[in-house]
Amino acid sequence: GLRIVEDLLYHIPHRYDDFSHRQLLADLAIGTTATIVAEISDVRTIGGPRPRIEVTVSDESGSIRAVYFNQPWLSRQLTGVRMITLSVKVSLFNGMRQFTTPTWEPYIPDTTTLHTGRLVPVHPLTKGLLERNARAIIKLVVDSMTPRMVDHLPEATRLRKQLLPLGQALTQIHYPDDTSQLERARTRLGFDEF
Repeated sequence: GLRIVEDLLYHIPHRYDDFSHRQLLADLAIGTTATIVAEISDVRTIGGPRPRIEVTVSDESGSIRAVYFNQPWLSRQLTGVRMITLSVKVSLFNGMRQFTTPTWEPYIPDTTTLHTGRLVPVHPLTKGLLERNARAIIKLVVDSMTPRMVDHLPEATRLRKQLLPLGQALTQIHYPDDTSQLERARTRLGFDEF
């Protein structure tokens, strides 16, 4: 049902995965959700009835294995990637901590991440559309359109009610800097609906 750019701008995430808490590997606790930045030390393809990719990553405190099932293309995507950001719930397998199908992206210092290391938006999707692809497309639209949006709310009203400008609210509802900015965006867009 998304036909025009405005439809995409108002295609609000239905939840957010909180991957904002970066930790060292040694500090990871079973059952917690964490984000790590680590170096890829090994990538292996393991065949069998459930083929998998095993990626061993390490930081100054230790190493851990990330396992991806039924994603044979992943080994090609990781070719040339030295540092990686991973976000996932830490699990236990055969007495060892591991990541099972973590969200990942290459680590590039001093850049904002899209899929890891932040409050990551999860949008309502139709069958066959991948969240990772939708997130990237929506990010392009948000970045290009929200700075140019005309705010229909008079500035005096906006300031009196302490509301975000419309473009900033739409940016923060899709890609919030933190939970307080997310709440401010919700307040602004709720005010507009009312």
